[in-house]
This record gives sequence, structure tokens and C-alpha cells, in this order.
Amino acid sequence: MDASLMNSKGIMLATQGLFKEAQNMFEQAIEAEPDYPQARISLSNILLHNGRYSQAELQIEKAMELGLDDKNNQNALNNLANIRVAQKNYKEAIKRYEEAIAVYKPDHEIYYNLGIPYEQLGEWERALKCYQLSNDTHSNEKARAAASRIQQRMQRSQEICAILDSYSPLDIQYPEFGRHSLSEFEEKILKKISESPLIFFVGAGISYPYKYNRLKFRF
Repeated sequence: MDASLMNSKGIMLATQGLFKEAQNMFEQAIEAEPDYPQARISLSNILLHNGRYSQAELQIEKAMELGLDDKNNQNALNNLANIRVAQKNYKEAIKRYEEAIAVYKPDHEIYYNLGIPYEQLGEWERALKCYQLSNDTHSNEKARAAASRIQQRMQRSQEICAILDSYSPLDIQYPEFGRHSLSEFEEKILKKISESPLIFFVGAGISYPYKYNRLKFRF
């Protein structure tokens, strides 16, 4: 069996959730043909899934050194960005996703992935745009659900900002919130706010955890 067939079989195993078997198949493909970059890109997905970030990145780097066509280069950049998201290096992830989008035709999965680090950084307008672009490029429920989630958060943030503004004794200076010394009254108000599940602060460094394994891998 040549490397291409082994890579295809490994992808099939991975889509079935048989990651150990898929990894073995990708490694066999690389052993059979070390200069076959697609198997290294595929292997990087499995290594990332297993939390072996440095090894995943090494496989991507080796694949790029071998020379890639635009489509495979896009896949490699997407996977590299996925690693950065898993490492919570969201700004670097954004850079890599944007490179992936620029190098080949627009891809709805990468637009969706790009929305994730923006969402984690609290840049909800940009996250919303990415999710909308994902759905515009290829209609998909996942992107529509993400866009709806962001719109709800933005609406709730506006509501709580209006509430905060209505408390004239509450003298919070943005963006230097961490330096403000709260009075007893302010602490009571913020305690009540923090206990509400409907409260969201834009740009305050608060975001929901986003499991990196919800990212779309590219084989």
C-alpha cells in the first residue's frame, strides 16, 4: 500500500474515532514515503488531539519544508492555528487563520475556527462576523448557532452596561477597572451582578471556555 492510500485509510479511521489506529496508519505512510507531506499534516491532527502540541507543530513544519500546494498549505496553516488555540495563544492563532484564508479560496470551516479566538478575546463583533462569513460561504448550523450565541451576549452586555450606568454612585473607571478601590456599596452591587448568569462584560477579560477539540481539523 502506498503512502497516499495509507493516508486515506488513516483519515477514514480518524473520522470513525479510531485515533490510535489512524496514528499508526499515518506513521506508516511517513515511513514508507518521508517526503509525502499530506501524511504529516494528517498526523499533526492526531498529535494535537492527544495534547502533544510540540510534536504536532514539528510535523506541520516538516510538511511545509517539503513544499505544499495552496490547498495543503491552507490545511497546514489551519492546523497550526488550532495548536495556538489549544495553547491559548489566541492572537497568534488569529494570524495563522488569516494566513490560511488568504492562501487559498475562502473556507467556511476556517472562518468558523477564526471566530473562536476572537470570541475568547472578547472581540465579539469580529467573532460574529467570522461566524456569519462561515455560514455565508457554506450554510451550516454550527456557525448559525455560534452567531446567535454572540448576538445574545452582546445584547446582554448592553443591558448590564445600561444598569451600571444607572447607578450614579458607582464610579468605575474603564479600562483601568483593576485599579479602582470599591466602596462597600459598589462591592454589594458587583456581587449581585456577578451572581447573575446573564451578565457579560465586554473587554473585561471574561469569556467562556471553548474546548479546542471543537475546532475543525484539516486532513
